[in-house]
Amino acid sequence: MTNNWQPAETTDEQGAAACEAAPSVNSIETPTEKLIPAVQAARLFHRTTRTLRNWEARGLLSGVRIGRSLYFKLSEMEQLIAGGAYLHTNSGEDSAA
Repeated sequence: MTNNWQPAETTDEQGAAACEAAPSVNSIETPTEKLIPAVQAARLFHRTTRTLRNWEARGLLSGVRIGRSLYFKLSEMEQLIAGGAYLHTNSGEDSAA
């Protein structure tokens, strides 16, 4: 199953209306940042969640933990995609070194 998810260009008012209309969205919106679950973020990058945790450790992404769940900031994911930096990481699992 492929994931063709693309971040939508919306205003704050449109985003708020969309969140109210669809309460079962798989993301969390804080007052300043939209957070995407690690599994969904991994699918977007065609990588594993382990790889994203390695990127977090290397400073490519900032992870946010809520309880036992890990989320990533949508704005940082968009910057990483725009810059193409994730294309230069290992396509498989990152090494521990």
